[in-house]
Amino acid sequence: MKTHWTFAAFLLSAALGAAQDPKPQDVTMTCKAPALRDKQPRLTLNGTANFPEGTVLKVTLQRQYESYAGGTRLSPTLEQAGGLLLEVKGRKFQETPAVPGPGAFGAVVTFLDDYQKPAIMESLKGKITTRTWQFQFAAWGDDLIATLGPKLNELDLISRECIDIAARIEKLSGSEGSWVKERKNVDARGADLILTKEADEAVKELAKLMTRIDRSDLKAYFPAAHSELFFTIRNMHGNTQHFVYEQGKFAGAKSYHSGGDKLKTHRSEEFNFENLKRYLEEASPLAGREMALWIVKDLKRTSCQMRPDIQDALKNYGTHPGISFIADRLLKATVDDLKLFEEEIRTAGNEKKDDKDKKGGEWDCPICKKKNKAADATCKSTAECKGKKP
Repeated sequence: MKTHWTFAAFLLSAALGAAQDPKPQDVTMTCKAPALRDKQPRLTLNGTANFPEGTVLKVTLQRQYESYAGGTRLSPTLEQAGGLLLEVKGRKFQETPAVPGPGAFGAVVTFLDDYQKPAIMESLKGKITTRTWQFQFAAWGDDLIATLGPKLNELDLISRECIDIAARIEKLSGSEGSWVKERKNVDARGADLILTKEADEAVKELAKLMTRIDRSDLKAYFPAAHSELFFTIRNMHGNTQHFVYEQGKFAGAKSYHSGGDKLKTHRSEEFNFENLKRYLEEASPLAGREMALWIVKDLKRTSCQMRPDIQDALKNYGTHPGISFIADRLLKATVDDLKLFEEEIRTAGNEKKDDKDKKGGEWDCPICKKKNKAADATCKSTAECKGKKP
């Protein structure tokens, strides 16, 4: 179950380092972040519960991840990350649920009558005033930032593989003769395509690449970029038996199940290689933006402590697409900057080309109102002005 940001304030408060409800509660909970070296990451949930021995509590986990909404904005999205039942022992509990990786998590703890023994219900009769408790955690540690750079390199390599194989499929499928060897079982629903040897080999490699991407842990670090790669490759692979031709030239894909209409991409755009290659080429700068967002979230988590690992990451990867436009400013970020920086990263690249051309790469100083070059992080119009690039 995935939900766009209807529960935003709940999990983002975790990234901001917000304190839990200070009022006395029957249940408390703390969280230890998963170890990045573990093949199967796990949260460690420790808590206290002011309930009799053997009381059962239900825990529902939710995780925030980034999604590329409609190919435009990076949006925080919630998904169900699991559920479990825990038993109170000595007024304490501990559980270690498996999770996809580091991130912002929410935990909802619920007391439900149906799970309790009759003796426990009898002892609590008339005493239960609260039945639900909510907690939020920034479940990652200081070791995350140093991990992101190598993972970004890994994503760039697999992104290049995707682009290369898309170009290969495009070339082979460009003419009917190089893609289709013969057609079998031709009827009103279409035909089964027997592909040429070269086409069949390319499709098998496409399937292997799709499996590798699906199993990659990159989805835990750069979920939006990972999804673009996976769904684009899956879309391409799924349609290889449905390519259609007009006068011997590639003309998209059709399926009997689509009612004869041409098939669409996962972004509901026309299925063609121009669109597919565009999606794949967007993945690398998109992952750069996700890395920049991780840095913003980590600065929020630590009240803007500029640690050496953050400085190193920005210096080493500051020229990477998706990071380059904001790297210098992140190095000098203050707590007051972080909210604006996050919004800028989320919407970066959403301007239409015509709008960019009109701006000519310049920005207006918020203090003196004069124009500055795009590369300048602070106002250079006058020696006295100290305005920062918005």
